[in-house]
Amino acid sequence: MYSPAISSPRLRTAFSLGAFLVLSLGLFPAPVQAQSGVVISTREPPPAPEINGAAVVGLRAGTPFLYRVAATGSAALAFEATGLPAGLSIDASTTGIISGSVAAEGEYTVLLRVSNTSGTAERGLTLQVGDTLALTPPMGWNSYDSFDDSINESQFLEQAAWLSENLQPFGWNTVVIDFRWYDPDAPQSDGYGGNNPQLSIDGNGRLQPATNRFPSSAGGAGFRAIADQVHGLGLKFGIHIMRGIPRLAVNGDLPIASSAFSATDAVRASTDNGYTCTWNTDMFGVQGATPAGQAWYDSIFAQYAEWGVDFVKVDDATKNRPADQLEYHQSEVEAIQNAIHATGRSIVLSLSPGESLVSSASHLASWANMWRMSDDFWDRGGISTTPSRSRPVGSRPAAAATGQTRTCCPSGIWGRVARWTEPIARRASRRTSRC
Repeated sequence: MYSPAISSPRLRTAFSLGAFLVLSLGLFPAPVQAQSGVVISTREPPPAPEINGAAVVGLRAGTPFLYRVAATGSAALAFEATGLPAGLSIDASTTGIISGSVAAEGEYTVLLRVSNTSGTAERGLTLQVGDTLALTPPMGWNSYDSFDDSINESQFLEQAAWLSENLQPFGWNTVVIDFRWYDPDAPQSDGYGGNNPQLSIDGNGRLQPATNRFPSSAGGAGFRAIADQVHGLGLKFGIHIMRGIPRLAVNGDLPIASSAFSATDAVRASTDNGYTCTWNTDMFGVQGATPAGQAWYDSIFAQYAEWGVDFVKVDDATKNRPADQLEYHQSEVEAIQNAIHATGRSIVLSLSPGESLVSSASHLASWANMWRMSDDFWDRGGISTTPSRSRPVGSRPAAAATGQTRTCCPSGIWGRVARWTEPIARRASRRTSRC
């Protein structure tokens, strides 16, 4: 069972501008005016190598590690890493991917070197092996905008390949399959108020990728093949899930894997505020503080670890209801983090949707790696707007937390960083897109 340490006076509040392109909008004390046009420009990288990306990385002892050195420069680049701890090695001649696992906790200082015919670049890399993940906030892309809940396997892998080629050299490292990957009828069905009885689940009530959208998941394989391809690019693989247990599992009282419990043992009471999500009808809330509730989350995260998942965005964990009804499902977050620790994998936990309660800052810092500090940013007619509930960053949990050691970062919404193709126009007919 995970027990958060509380000894350090420091809460990490670093932000990664590239990953959270829209985060700066939240710095204003009042909503900003929508912009009619935005120009983002960067200089052309020089021929000589430059090393980018995270310089401080956290991992848990004995868990799989993956880190691709982010570097620009004329091809071909050669990579070196001096001082790697026992258990790690680097693919020096081609990819610059460092992989393996580290058995002993501690801090390790590694010297990275990237060379080509135009020169050599060097930079340090600090590996913190212990119970601290996301020491540098991940930079990445998720599929919600512009695919909403309809992305399929080929589209996702195309985006991952584009990010690997064009943005990984600058430090982007994570790709995420977002909302409702288990719905075979998306986008015709709708998770916002609709109730699709055909969601893909296994005999233990666990949601499974829809095989018509993700054909490599056939036969109970889940996202393993997709994760393997993403890892082959040196990127981390993530998924989105909704808090709770599928209503289909509860209605069928399906057994919870590797336990003596069934779905009805884990579900919250119908009178509980967290019994349902206010905007999605796929799930019922779970009694996180009970053995049955813990068994449920243990069962799904054990499967995500088998699939090779590195990052999980848990939605409906911090509710963006009216200000006097803001809600944080603390017991379920604790059960989720306990389940993650039991997997033997360094899975980053990100909570959504937001905004998060300032009064929950200490708990968030102890139990989550990332959480949302604002509601959604919506792209309406091509113009990005700031939600009316945005407040100064100073009023967020980042400024309120004290004495926590869990590495965390209050986060905005990941920027739209991958190539957009036909789905933008196709999806616009049903709903506006969100970033």
